[in-house]
Amino acid sequence: MLTRNAAGPSDTELSLATANAELHRVYQQLVLAKETERRRIARELHDDVQQILVGLRMTMESSRRMPAALIFGDDIKTWISWVQRAIDHLHELTVTLHKPGIGNNGLASELRAHVSRLTLPDGQAIELELDPGVGRLAPEIELACLRIVQEGLANAVKHSKAGHLQVSLKKCEHELCVSIADDGVGFDVPIAQARALKAGSIGLLSMRERAALAGGRLEVYSAIGRGTHVRGLFRTSPSVS
Repeated sequence: MLTRNAAGPSDTELSLATANAELHRVYQQLVLAKETERRRIARELHDDVQQILVGLRMTMESSRRMPAALIFGDDIKTWISWVQRAIDHLHELTVTLHKPGIGNNGLASELRAHVSRLTLPDGQAIELELDPGVGRLAPEIELACLRIVQEGLANAVKHSKAGHLQVSLKKCEHELCVSIADDGVGFDVPIAQARALKAGSIGLLSMRERAALAGGRLEVYSAIGRGTHVRGLFRTSPSVS
């Protein structure tokens, strides 16, 4: 009959317990990442597409009570532009859902394409700084970088009130850095993180999870009135083609 060592569990048992705990932790992170993505898409649909359509319905409803002769061409052009904005947002979400990875053209190309699809407020511009020396990376790192930029830009465009935003991708020795910076209103990072944890909201939490699942880390620098700088940092090695 097998007996347990009186001194405690063996090294093999401890290693197995550690491996099981790590597997459980990774599984929980994957579940959280999936839930985070689902909430992000729901938020995009509510904050963008739904609000556009609600505004369109309200203006068109009020126009129903007006004589046809008083409905001007500019009104119709406005309605058409709102419908197009809703279509553009839905297209962007559809592209995100149907592209689980990075295409053959690489991460830099995906970042350019994403920025080109964004609808920006008047007076706001995005500058891209993409290091041509960044080649293909491990798929999980490329995808994490893309999702961090998507989330970071979505937050900055909506909330920062910035005039200038910058997306940067560069490699320094064995570390890749992807960053989103703006000259907007900024925020108190500890307060924002505590609020996010308490409310179960996404945004910073989503980006941190993305970075961690790919073996990286997220750094956030911001202060009231001083803009925001978000960086994802990853240890890299060339991917196997």
